[in-house]
Amino acid sequence: MLREMVRNLLDFMIPPRASERLVRSLTLSDLFSMTQDDSLPYHDPRVTALIWELKYYGSRQAAALCGEYLADQLLATAAEELGNPLLIPIPMHPERRRARGHNQTELLCEAVLTLLGKPTPKKVLGSSLYGDIHQTIFVDGFT
Repeated sequence: MLREMVRNLLDFMIPPRASERLVRSLTLSDLFSMTQDDSLPYHDPRVTALIWELKYYGSRQAAALCGEYLADQLLATAAEELGNPLLIPIPMHPERRRARGHNQTELLCEAVLTLLGKPTPKKVLGSSLYGDIHQTIFVDGFT
């Protein structure tokens, strides 16, 4: 009750983004009702808002909702077929991480592992060399 009053007061003073309002209105049952052929319709504005809030704003609410959906949909299937699934967050270049302030794959993995009651490893993968992965080097006419 108090949390809702504080949220309403803050929303009045600092209005939330349109995508944030859409994510707040989403529930897990909404995501399951939108599911088509075991995937979400990415053209749906609610799904787009969910992805944007997770990827670009690091929304914990979006991460929790995506994590819950992922745990129910994908990991249940993987557990049946493969046994105990392993989630590895993809590392991000330090400059991009500094610019964004978060790594969305880490947020998603933390949410899923918390739901599954597993410990969340802080650093699984890393790289000792960060280069431009889109750079092509031409040597004697070969790519």
